[in-house]
Amino acid sequence: LLEREMDAPVVCAIDFGTARTGYGYAFTRRPEEIKVVEPGGQNAAKTRTSLLLDPAGNFLQFGSKARQDYYATSALGLKW
Repeated sequence: LLEREMDAPVVCAIDFGTARTGYGYAFTRRPEEIKVVEPGGQNAAKTRTSLLLDPAGNFLQFGSKARQDYYATSALGLKW
């Protein structure tokens, strides 16, 4: 690892997939122990790749909660 990378306690990566989002991480003191949620799997730790914004473009929710809130709001007749 580079010297500046050793200053960070954790290195992480995010996989923004078309349907689901996953992640991987490793502690810099043990870089050989990488924890990964498989990008192609249906692991419960992965969330939907969904982003909910309000009409002005402000962030509201990400993941499964974004999808739930969108459908709940649409059922109330609110327009996005």
